[in-house]
Amino acid sequence: MKPRVIPNDVPVGAEIVDVDLRNPLDDGSLQVVREALDRHGMIYIRNQFLEPQHFVTFSGQLGTLRRHVFDQFLLKEHPEILVISNIVENGRQIGVADAGQYWHTDGAFEIAPHIYSLLHSQEIPLERGGPSLGDTMFVSTTHAFRTLPPHMQARLRGMKGFHSLIIQYEKKKSTGVGKHVPLTPEQKARNPDRYHPVVWSHPRTGEDCLYVNEGTTFGIEGMDDAEAAKLIKQLCAHIVRPGVVYHHKWRVGDVLVWDNYSTQHKVNFNYGAHHRRRMHRTTVA
Repeated sequence: MKPRVIPNDVPVGAEIVDVDLRNPLDDGSLQVVREALDRHGMIYIRNQFLEPQHFVTFSGQLGTLRRHVFDQFLLKEHPEILVISNIVENGRQIGVADAGQYWHTDGAFEIAPHIYSLLHSQEIPLERGGPSLGDTMFVSTTHAFRTLPPHMQARLRGMKGFHSLIIQYEKKKSTGVGKHVPLTPEQKARNPDRYHPVVWSHPRTGEDCLYVNEGTTFGIEGMDDAEAAKLIKQLCAHIVRPGVVYHHKWRVGDVLVWDNYSTQHKVNFNYGAHHRRRMHRTTVA
C-alpha cells in the first residue's frame, strides 16, 4: 500500500499514513517521504512501536547518521540515538532535559548544519484525565521568507547571522527549566561560534529559508549589536506569528521528522518533574 500524505491546515507539516516503519521503506514509499519533507518541512507518522534498531534503520534511509554533541546521553547499544528525557534513574539523569526551550533550528553550530532531525516518542507526560503535555511546535522558514515585503527580502540577502552554542547554553541555564547538564570544554571546542547566511538556499529544493531564530542567533555580521538585536527580534516575531504554528500533540509511538533549513521548532514546557517524558532522537547529515 502506498503511503498517503495529509497536509496540516497551517503552512508547515503533514501526516503520513499507511506506513509501518518496522520494515525498511521501499523506493516508492521513501520517495513519498522525501517529497513530503521537501514540500511541508516536517512529517509525523503515528502508531510506530519500534525497537531502536528499526528507528535507526528508518533514519539511515534518509541519509548519513551523525552522533549528537551530548554524547553522555547517547543510547549505549545504539549510539546513533540521543535520549531526550527529564527522567532521573538511580540518581542519574538519563537524557537531555531542557532541549527545545526556544524557537530554534538544530545544527546551527555546524559548518553545514544537518538537514533532518527525527524523534520517536517513548513516554509522554499526561495531565490526569486530560490531554498530553509537552507539545512540540513547528513553523516554516520558507513561508516566513516568502511573506516578507520585497524590500525586506532584498535587505536580508547577503547578511550573515551569528550563531553560538555557548551563548545559547548560558541563556538556557538561566531559565531553570529542566536539569541542566554541564557543557564540557571538548563539546564547546567541537561546536565553535558560526556565521550563517540570514537567507539560506535550501540544499534540496533551492527555496529561500529565513535562517534566524531566538535560540541560537545573537548578532548580524557588521551590524551594531543593538540594531542587530532589533532586527533579529522583528524577524523572529514574523516567523512565529499567529496562524502559522503547528502544535504537535504527542502520542506514544509517534515518529516525527523535520527539516532544519525549512522549519524551526520549540517545546511547550507545561509539564513538571513528576511527569515522565522520554524521546529517542537521531540526526541526518
